Formats: sequence, C-alpha cells, structure tokens
Amino acid sequence: MNILLCGSDGYIGRALYRKLLEFGHNVMCRDISLNPLHDIGNIPAMEYDIIKYNINCVVNLAAIRSVQECENKPLDYCIETNGIKAIGLYELAQKHNVKYVFTSTSAINEYSSNPIPNNYAASKRFAELHMPNAHIIRLNNVIGSYLSYIPHKNKSLAESIMEAIQGNKEIIIRGNAKRIFNSIDSVINIINNLITYNIPANIHHINDGYVCTTTELIKKFEYKYRTNLKLIHHEANSYDAVDSTEGREILQHQERYIYSAIESYGGIRYAPDF
Repeated sequence: MNILLCGSDGYIGRALYRKLLEFGHNVMCRDISLNPLHDIGNIPAMEYDIIKYNINCVVNLAAIRSVQECENKPLDYCIETNGIKAIGLYELAQKHNVKYVFTSTSAINEYSSNPIPNNYAASKRFAELHMPNAHIIRLNNVIGSYLSYIPHKNKSLAESIMEAIQGNKEIIIRGNAKRIFNSIDSVINIINNLITYNIPANIHHINDGYVCTTTELIKKFEYKYRTNLKLIHHEANSYDAVDSTEGREILQHQERYIYSAIESYGGIRYAPDF
C-alpha cells in the first residue's frame, strides 16, 4: 500500500518507516523538522502528495511531542497544533476516501475522575472528538526494543539509556513515579494491521503495558548489559500530576464523545512482546 507518514522524524516515525518498508509498503515521509513545507497544516501540499502518490492511508504521528512543552504553552497553541491541524488532515483523507491512523495518548481516560490530566491530553482529545471515522491509537510511554538503538537528535528513553551505557555511564532522570511503557514493536504491529486490514474505525489500545519506574527500567538494561549507570535525579516537573481545568472546560461543550470499545470487534489489543 502507499502510505503518507506524517511526523516521520520522531522516534516512532523512524522505526515505523523502516518496518513498513520491510512489510512491503511504499512510504512517503513528511516531517516539519526536515522541511517547513511538510507541516500537516499545509493542506494543499498534503493533498498534492495524496493525489500524486496515490496514497491509500495517512498515518499521522505529527504533534508537539513533549508534555512539558504543552504545559508551558497556552492551551490554544496546543489545540491548534495537535488538534485542529490533525483534524484538517483527517478531513482531507475523508475527502479522498483514504484511511486515517492517528496516535493519541492513554492519559485520556473517560472513566477517571480526572479524564483530561494535562494540555497534551486535552489537545489530543479535542482531535479525537472530530474524527469519527479515524483509527485512533492511545499510546502509553513508548520504548524501543534492546536492539533498536539508533543515534538521533530525538532520543527515546531506551536510546538515552543505551547512549549512557556506551558513553559516560551517566543518565539524568526526572521523577520516579510508576509509568506504563509500550514496546515500539507492538506500536508498529498495530499500525501495520490497521493499514493492511479492513478493521472498523475505533479507539484502539495496546495491551502490552509494562508497569515500572524509570529506575526499574534502567535496571533491566543494566542487568542485560552487565553494567552500572550513575543516575542523576532532577526534580520531577509538575505537569505529570497537573489537573488541567482549562483543558477539561474546553471539552465540556462537545456534544459527542467517542468511547473506547475494547471488547468490541474494533477494539484491538496486543499481548506483551518484549
């Protein structure tokens, strides 16, 4: 199939690009960090690509990647970048009858007392509410497999650990709360299946979550590579626990909510693979 991969220069994008080629797809990469014209808000350029390369599926990974950056920016800025531009690309895909895959965040939880914990989640939820026919994947913290280390300016946690192991043996961590991690392999598998098969549009979850603290994850790497790292602890940023009242208020006027149907045909889950 012919794939338009937006946000191709991030950690997930780079790994996904290589695997999609291995799976036999044709992949056209677009990322604003490589070319300002590749902004997903540049609808004429996106439409040109869809028509010229006979695109069958748009995979949109493009977003403000950092939760901290979203908390430091006005919510309207986050909504514009992560929400409105993504919705515009979705509507373009609908216009050309092209499948649309969108990565969101598992921080959104409609059944929690705090369903929208921060601006990043609010911006992603805003996009979800306007994509009724999209394949939405709610990701946890994504880590690479032990053999996927590739030096790059946009480092994943696993890449940072490997860099420390191969370099000065020091790594900086912020906070040590338990988090849920997904393997990059599971993320790639679910995206490829959504591209390849006729699966109903829905909100999808990846059920390979490995729950641990950052320190515990580092210990796994230390054990595997028979080494010891010096952990430099920095105070955790408040955005990890912030209750974004503004973010929740912007969603209150929405009349339609898309709820996860995990047990239905469209709700896909994957077993642990790392």
